[in-house]
Amino acid sequence: MVLRASSWGGLLVLLLGLAILETPASAQGAQPRASTRPTVVQVDKVRLNSNTVGIMSGKSDSAHLAAVEDMASVLDSGTDLRIIAMIGRGALQNVQDVLSLQNTDMGVTHANVLSYLQKTNLLGPDIRDRLRFVTKLFNEEVHIVAKSNVADLRDLKGQRVNTGEPGSGTALTAQLIFEALGINIVPVGMVQSDALVAIQSGEIAATVLVAGKPSPLFDIFRLKGDLKLLPIPYEEALEAEYLPTQFTHDDYPTLVPEGETIETVAVPAVLAVFNWRKGTDRYRRVATFTEAFFSKFDEFRKPPRHPKWREVTLNADVPGWTRFAAAQEWLDRNAAQIGKAAPAAPAAANVDAQRRSFTEFLSAQPGGANANNADKEALFRQFLDFMQRQGGGAAAGAAATPAKPGAAPAAGGAAPAPGQRLW
Repeated sequence: MVLRASSWGGLLVLLLGLAILETPASAQGAQPRASTRPTVVQVDKVRLNSNTVGIMSGKSDSAHLAAVEDMASVLDSGTDLRIIAMIGRGALQNVQDVLSLQNTDMGVTHANVLSYLQKTNLLGPDIRDRLRFVTKLFNEEVHIVAKSNVADLRDLKGQRVNTGEPGSGTALTAQLIFEALGINIVPVGMVQSDALVAIQSGEIAATVLVAGKPSPLFDIFRLKGDLKLLPIPYEEALEAEYLPTQFTHDDYPTLVPEGETIETVAVPAVLAVFNWRKGTDRYRRVATFTEAFFSKFDEFRKPPRHPKWREVTLNADVPGWTRFAAAQEWLDRNAAQIGKAAPAAPAAANVDAQRRSFTEFLSAQPGGANANNADKEALFRQFLDFMQRQGGGAAAGAAATPAKPGAAPAAGGAAPAPGQRLW
């Protein structure tokens, strides 16, 4: 077979092209291609897992989840401290998870849960020995929303009232408050979004929500004009577990008329932990978290962290609770530093507003109006001191009561827990 010249020329071009393709890029003078393969970072799996802390929080619309997400953002350093934020079912369930659930080291709950568990023995008779707290967090306000034709909280007697999902902090607090005030309601367990619709249709009379104000859930009320926040009277039956506070027009423009306030109560949130024995691996994990959390706490008061962090005072006690040993030891070592970092005293304008509210509150108490000036002044100073120790627990201008003698819990200790934890 004889190839023509034109065929030989085509073959030569083809062979030259193949040679160029097979020539290394560097020989062609071209830049090497960037690799599209992802860079694999090798991690020390043992170290990472040994320094991981799981914290049970709340639902996506709660301040609890926002707080734990902030903890992860500020404190998570990778292999030295890894924080896993978990979505929990509520304050009561979170305690049970802390006591029983694998990989749950801490959980956000409400301060009133402990006394309820001790009274009911729901999780065993030794609950105070098994449970500790790392720090008091912010206070969460109790919202009771009803139609505008409901004049008073006691008008809910015998009515269907949503108290939130079973196991939630709202459900427990609603039950305890209505029982303390002697108001018998018909409790209904619904998610809050369904409850808001049910109020409008008349299916239920009201709904209760325990959440840090202002709750984003109430944005729906901007479209509904026939709803109101019911005031909760700060009666003696509530003094042991709750703090007095109020809602303002700035909190809820569509629910509180401008220039008015609505009295309510708040329940403190706490970061709870099992009372691990010193020397155990789980104690070490929580101690590592505590060291980082307390040392970097100033970061939590800066934007874009949740504004509720500005209410927190690290050394604030929680009546009935005992602080986790590692946390108490850190506070003891850094007492001077914590004192300097405490929230500033109330501004003069706030003091004047608080004095007016305190005077009104005092006059409403049995014998309060007959107290002499010296006693009133002494009580007012105790009230301001109480406000400061609570880290802004009551809103500026809200009435509050001075701390009761003997209300502070015993100092945090490291007594071994007699109860056993599964994990």
